[in-house]
Amino acid sequence: MRINRYNDCMRKRSIGLSIILISVAILLFGCDQRITRTTDSIYKLYGAVIKNYDNDSSLVSIEFKKNDTVTTSAILLMGSDSLKYSNGLYQESYNTANALGAGNLKLHVIESDFSDSISFVVPAELAITSISLPENHINPGGVAVQLEASISAGSNGYAFGVIKKDSAYKSNGYSQFVTAASTSITIPLEAFRLSGNPDTPDTGWYYVYVYSYYGSPTQIKNLPTKFPDGLVENISKLNLSGSFGTIIISRPDSIHVTILQ
Repeated sequence: MRINRYNDCMRKRSIGLSIILISVAILLFGCDQRITRTTDSIYKLYGAVIKNYDNDSSLVSIEFKKNDTVTTSAILLMGSDSLKYSNGLYQESYNTANALGAGNLKLHVIESDFSDSISFVVPAELAITSISLPENHINPGGVAVQLEASISAGSNGYAFGVIKKDSAYKSNGYSQFVTAASTSITIPLEAFRLSGNPDTPDTGWYYVYVYSYYGSPTQIKNLPTKFPDGLVENISKLNLSGSFGTIIISRPDSIHVTILQ
């Protein structure tokens, strides 16, 4: 009798343990499903903060979508400023480059029952400190030019843009990322060539700008020449994805390309 009671007891314990293990497995499986169930975010955000020391202005420009459709009813807050919606973008402009100080900031996003925030950095101001040209800035034949820029604290990297003076803010020009881990920049001769004719310099006065950036800025406006392509999306949350970042634009320096004598 004692043996039978012992066996019954052990059998009940075994059944109870099995139920507990199955319950734990269900809970763990359920948690894993909640984490990985969604591959496409409901909300997508693409934008940038631009600080432009060339024209002494700042601009925030953001596209915000719900289920791949631009939503017009969201509230986007940059500090205490509420961005205004117009023509597919939420924007706020400032009449000074220093309206948004360097350092850590947050963009708050609210739409219906959804809210989230994106932390980012506004890098410090940068400037071109030297350029390897004579005092008259003449570049005979449009050869490669070396320049140095100051360090922009808080940035993830640097780029530069080159454009004819009368085309600034009107066309794309030439741009490239700085691949070296420094602010020493080489502008290649391609930046001073006629399109489709690498042997012929496109003579005239050029502006050259240096950009520092943080994150992956998109929806870029208010640039004197294009910002290079190649940055990847940097927002990856359960219900929010996309790209956002900051660009700081230096004051320009000048280069005068002439025919090689």
